[in-house]
Amino acid sequence: EFRRVLFRSLDALPAIGQTVEITATELAGKSTADRAAMYAAGTRLLKVVNGDTEVLLGLDADGSTEWLGSNKPVRNLLDNSDFTNPVNQRGATGAINTQGSYPIDRWFFDKSHAGVSAGIDANNRYFYMANNAAVDGAWCSITHKVPAAKIAHTGKYTFVLHEKIIAPADVLIMIDENSSPFFMQRTTFTPQNGYIAFSFEITALPTANISFYIYASKGITVSFDWAALYEGSYTTDTLPPYTPKGYAAELAECQRYYQACATLQLPIKNPDVDTNNIFQNSVQFFETMRIAPTINAVVGNSEYGTITIVGTTKQGFHWRVTADAAESKYVFLSNWTA
Repeated sequence: EFRRVLFRSLDALPAIGQTVEITATELAGKSTADRAAMYAAGTRLLKVVNGDTEVLLGLDADGSTEWLGSNKPVRNLLDNSDFTNPVNQRGATGAINTQGSYPIDRWFFDKSHAGVSAGIDANNRYFYMANNAAVDGAWCSITHKVPAAKIAHTGKYTFVLHEKIIAPADVLIMIDENSSPFFMQRTTFTPQNGYIAFSFEITALPTANISFYIYASKGITVSFDWAALYEGSYTTDTLPPYTPKGYAAELAECQRYYQACATLQLPIKNPDVDTNNIFQNSVQFFETMRIAPTINAVVGNSEYGTITIVGTTKQGFHWRVTADAAESKYVFLSNWTA
C-alpha cells in the first residue's frame, strides 16, 4: 500500500528535480549513458507508461534506476516461486526424470523422450531443466497452475522468470485455460538482462485454472532462481523487485493442494472398539485444503488389517481399521492431494 500511496501522491512531491514521462519502449531504447545524461540535465524521476500500467522510477547519476511504485497491486500470484528455498514435501532430490512428477511442490514435470530432467541443484539454490535427449523434436516442460480465483481482473498480466545462470537459451512459454480455452499464447524468448518477462492479456475472467507451461527443446538447459506473475504490463526495465513470501507462507499455500505425513502413528484405543476389533480415529490437516482431498494411506503392518477412509472434508478425515488384535499404536504411511 505504501508503494501505491507513494505513486498517487506524485504531484505533491517536493521539487527534487524534473519528472519525465516516458513510454516503456522509449526507455528500453535508451542506453545507460543516455539515462545518465538525463540525470545530468535535471531528471530525477521517470514516470514510465506501458498501456494502462504506470511505474515510477528514481533515476541516479550513473544511469541506474530504482523502482518506487506502480498503479497496479504488487503481489506475486504464483505459489512456491522462490527456488532458492523451495517447498519440497515429496522429498525429491537430484535430477528428476520421471514423467508426471513434482520436482518441487506446485511445479509439474513432463517430457516426450528419455534424456531430459528437472530439479533443484545440489546446493538448493535454483531450479533447472535440462534437455539432453538424443531425439530431434524432444521436449521437456514444467507447469504451474494458477487458480481462477487469483485472477481478480481482466487486463494485462506479466509472467516473469529470472535466470540464475545466464545462457542464450530460448524458452517457450504457453498459457491456456484447462477447460473452455479462452486464450493460448506461445512465445519464444531469449532472456534479457537475466529476465524473461512475458506480458499477455486476459479478456475474460477464467472459470478454471490457468496453466503456464515452460518448455525447453533439445539441447537446451535453463535455470531459474525465482518466478512471478504480476497484474499489469511490465518490461525488464520496470519490473517490481522480487520479494520472497517466506517459507512458512509458501508452505501454507502448497499444503492447500498436497500434504505429506511420512510416518503417522495414531492411537487406536477407542470406546467404540467392538468384538470385531474395529479401531478408529480422526486426522486434522495441517492447513485447510482447497477441496476435500484424495487420501492415500498404507497400513504399516499388514497383520493389522486394512485401513478405510471415511468422512473426508477440507479440514480432515476419519479412518477405521479392522485389526486382528488390539494394539497400542497403529502406524501407516499417508499423503493427501486436493
